[in-house]
Amino acid sequence: DKLCQRTMPSWGPEGAPRHDDLEGRKPPQVSSEATAIVESFRPTFAAYFDLIKGRVKNIHDCINRIAQSNGKPPLPPQAIGALLELTKDQMQGQPGGPVVTLDQMMKAFAKMVNLQEPKEKFEAKVVSVLSSEVTRLQHAVAVTTAVKEDLIRLHGKVGGTTSGLFAFVKDLMPEDAPELPQPVFCQLIMQVPPDTLVIPQDIFVEQFQMNLDSEDTEDKIRKALAKHLA
Repeated sequence: DKLCQRTMPSWGPEGAPRHDDLEGRKPPQVSSEATAIVESFRPTFAAYFDLIKGRVKNIHDCINRIAQSNGKPPLPPQAIGALLELTKDQMQGQPGGPVVTLDQMMKAFAKMVNLQEPKEKFEAKVVSVLSSEVTRLQHAVAVTTAVKEDLIRLHGKVGGTTSGLFAFVKDLMPEDAPELPQPVFCQLIMQVPPDTLVIPQDIFVEQFQMNLDSEDTEDKIRKALAKHLA
């Protein structure tokens, strides 16, 4: 995992467990037993929820990551709304995409509980991946906080242009990473339309943070920043 590989189509998380029945109109019922299992891990779910600010896109990515680790296929984009039981108001366009409540997110995960398996299996298959994401995002927050001033300086120096910011991000990618076209950088990394020419400062900093991984250290980022701020 490295910056920008996280959301590449060929790399990203690949599906959610037990979602075969989610494409119909009626969401599946959630048993009290499944709810109790998920509730027992509330601190982990709450920590993840706070770090992603309840964004549906990030929940979808995490579910797909969980499924990939369990050999499951991707959760189709059209199924995430049913899984989270998005309301019409939540589906209205807003910066960063739809946002849900913590209870909605936990209920969605309760739908993944297989009651034929012990609670420990759910912890190993699902909660462990969620915990890893919490650790990654906590690292990302710490690193971004440390370099935020220079990220803002860089944004100002290039006038927020997509091409200038893209050049910086490319320098952080590993040599063996797949080629990342600028439109893909816009759409999948920055979460803006693929033909965007100028990226707002707050979106750049936030999406940069969301895509950092444990190998994206402060020292590595500072070196790339020094090059582009020179």
